[in-house]
Amino acid sequence: MKKFVYFFTLFVLILSSNVFAKELTIGDSPQNVIIKDYMQELYEINSNTNLTKNSTTYTITEFDLLENLKSKTDVELKEQGFSQNQIDDLRKANFEKEVLNLQKLSNDELLIKGFSQNQIDDIKNYDKNNKLKSKTTLRNLSGKLTLTYTLLDYYYSSSNNRTYCRIRLKWRWNTNPLFTFHDMVAQLISENMYMNPSTSYHRVYYYKSNESHFFKNIKYNMETDGNTTSFMRSKFDMNTFYPGGPDPGNIAKLGFAYFGWSKYGKINEISTVTKYGHSYANVFIDTNVSATDLSFTITPTISVDEIGTYNYHLLD
Repeated sequence: MKKFVYFFTLFVLILSSNVFAKELTIGDSPQNVIIKDYMQELYEINSNTNLTKNSTTYTITEFDLLENLKSKTDVELKEQGFSQNQIDDLRKANFEKEVLNLQKLSNDELLIKGFSQNQIDDIKNYDKNNKLKSKTTLRNLSGKLTLTYTLLDYYYSSSNNRTYCRIRLKWRWNTNPLFTFHDMVAQLISENMYMNPSTSYHRVYYYKSNESHFFKNIKYNMETDGNTTSFMRSKFDMNTFYPGGPDPGNIAKLGFAYFGWSKYGKINEISTVTKYGHSYANVFIDTNVSATDLSFTITPTISVDEIGTYNYHLLD
């Protein structure tokens, strides 16, 4: 088992699917593949559409991610590998506190942070004493994350006796999440397949304030754990703001992660674990990887929730 230390809260939601892919990019050079990727991304952004073929989608709110984990008992969390100190820190994570801090800001400051006028009204009118309404408000104020997992390619090439697989994870926040620190996408694949660095990367789109059009994008490289098989990840900044920095208020709200794999011989089936980790603290994150799963954990404080998809594919 390979171990890598990560600073995350652990929460896993599972999607299952049986998907059959066609040969979409056989013979294309890596440069052409990346150009096609980008053109498809721009099309989806401008048309507000999604790839649906060979795809599975899941949506959850930032608030529910945290609440689901906090609903577990200390015993359950310890069974998942968390220390008592980590559990204590998890219990302190508080959306309500964040909203009460936001109440101190002016409307203009909240607009700059990317909140809509309806959200600003909810923030200003938030009443922590109204328990029934407050929970609904907190859920509405938190960002909603949608993941779309797509099998782009899975084929065997008889000319060089290699099997190729390429998978895309598209993620989108419908609004600025309350917590914008460092997030991660990662994938674990079966059959000891090798990462294709020329077609594996992660493009993240940053939005200024509450504008509907992206301000810029950054292309992040995929990283391995030091080996070349079975696992890759991409860490990225959710907020490009830093004191005196050039991009105040730019928030990562959309990304396309590409996981390219290959291996000598004919591989008739593969399974994958693909996850997005969302951080609730200003720390740099890492991963735990075993032969069959991957997870995000943070020490000495719990700070990241994860959601992911478990998928199985057969070669046509």
